[in-house]
Amino acid sequence: MKRLIKNILITVAMVSMVGVSPAFAGSGAKVEVYARVMPMVSVQVVNQPSVLNITPSDIEKGYVEVPAATVLTVKTNSAYVIYFERVADDRLFEEIEVDTGTATTSIVTSQGMVYEPYPGSVHPSTKTISYRFYLAESVEPGVYPWPVQVGVEAN
Repeated sequence: MKRLIKNILITVAMVSMVGVSPAFAGSGAKVEVYARVMPMVSVQVVNQPSVLNITPSDIEKGYVEVPAATVLTVKTNSAYVIYFERVADDRLFEEIEVDTGTATTSIVTSQGMVYEPYPGSVHPSTKTISYRFYLAESVEPGVYPWPVQVGVEAN
């Protein structure tokens, strides 16, 4: 981005240094400059559990609820998409419900995604994500690796 702005300024300076022929002396010259800002997003994972603990009472309920499990700091100049990918054994969950605070998605097979609107400022904002894991009938109580991987892409 800085390189683009630098190149534009150099071009404008060169155009202004070029002599104007006498035929155009006294008349104004108009130079139009356009710049296209590419969408970008950067994300930092502030918090995300490394394990999911499934208790006998969770199995009795049929699900595990983990509020505010993933916390992201997002800096963007556009809308963006958050991708969720199941990385757990497929026999653990029937479905994973994801809530970003502005939208929800269900991961039934391998992936899900949520469209997030432009927050209105390029200043970093916090995105807190909650999960509900609907358990398969064969799940045993225990501690399992965190079953969801998160990715972000500018839209």
